[in-house]
Amino acid sequence: MLPASAWGSQRPGVKQRLGVRSCIDTFPRSAQKRPISRPFRNEFAGALHHVMARGNARAAIKLEDVDRQLWVDALGRIADRFVWQAWAYCLMDNDYHLLVETPQANLSRGTRELNGVYTLTFNRRHARIGHVLQGKRPPTAPSYVS
Repeated sequence: MLPASAWGSQRPGVKQRLGVRSCIDTFPRSAQKRPISRPFRNEFAGALHHVMARGNARAAIKLEDVDRQLWVDALGRIADRFVWQAWAYCLMDNDYHLLVETPQANLSRGTRELNGVYTLTFNRRHARIGHVLQGKRPPTAPSYVS
């Protein structure tokens, strides 16, 4: 155990060991308690949304034409379940774009399910594990769609 003289203090309640401060001690107390959150998603009934997802590390999200059909089938099932109107989609090698109208405010739940169902199907089909799509979709304002 170190003697008490090895512990210093820059301010009351902050311990310093042998002249090295913790990075936590450099932030104000209010910032330490507050988690960093993602931006708010604009989600409301009757909105048009541009949804996109990219392959993990920009890798391909479809390897064969059958994968394309599996994604389209999953989109159809999800659109029926969440009462979406899918106006357009573009499925490319490493990402997809989707223009969808949501009569109910359920975009996040639906895109999470679409991405999850496709990932499970893709991984089972190709005997893979792990992510197929990276991160959450970026927030996009539906106001530019007319």
